[in-house]
Amino acid sequence: IEIPTVRDNQDIAYNARLHYLNEQERSTVGIVYKALRAIVQLYLQDVLVCEELMGKARAILETENDTIRIIFLRIAHPYGFQNIESVDPTIGAIAIIKVQVADKAMHLD
Repeated sequence: IEIPTVRDNQDIAYNARLHYLNEQERSTVGIVYKALRAIVQLYLQDVLVCEELMGKARAILETENDTIRIIFLRIAHPYGFQNIESVDPTIGAIAIIKVQVADKAMHLD
């Protein structure tokens, strides 16, 4: 079942874990959504190699490297969550990003 993600005016998904962030940290987390959207945009342009997709997301996240630390970034099979090298367009994939903001780890996908 697909349920749309509800986002605030900074494109930050409403999430109980985000409650622990202060306003400055919350504004920084919006970059994670930008990284996820970049993956989608490349995929829609027929970029299917996961290293290319993750490279774009990593480059976006690293613009906030003084605030955000990437714990992991991967693209996986949408059902078994196994790592994949390229996206099968008939199946799709899921992008998983886990970052640390200040001293708080946030798992977003």
